[in-house]
Amino acid sequence: MLRVDCSQMTFDEQLALASALSDGLAGRAVALVKDDKIVFDELSKISEDEVLRLVRAFVAGRKDAPLYDVESSGDEVVVHTPDPLARSRGRGTPGKASPRT
Repeated sequence: MLRVDCSQMTFDEQLALASALSDGLAGRAVALVKDDKIVFDELSKISEDEVLRLVRAFVAGRKDAPLYDVESSGDEVVVHTPDPLARSRGRGTPGKASPRT
């Protein structure tokens, strides 16, 4: 089963990525967030290469794109950031309120 591991992304980013994947797959599959991963309800066969291309396009469109890396590992596409400290600057952790200044 093809999955996208997006556990290092915030919940809002996960939802945005799932929406972008569903749009890019044009009705052939629906992307759903489940336990920090995106899974697919396939109506017709989708390829890992196609999903990888769509994930990379989503990440490339972000203003903080250099902080993210996308790789393929078996039947899973993994989205992560090589610098967790840089990723955490300016963004709150899901479930925690950001301090007000």
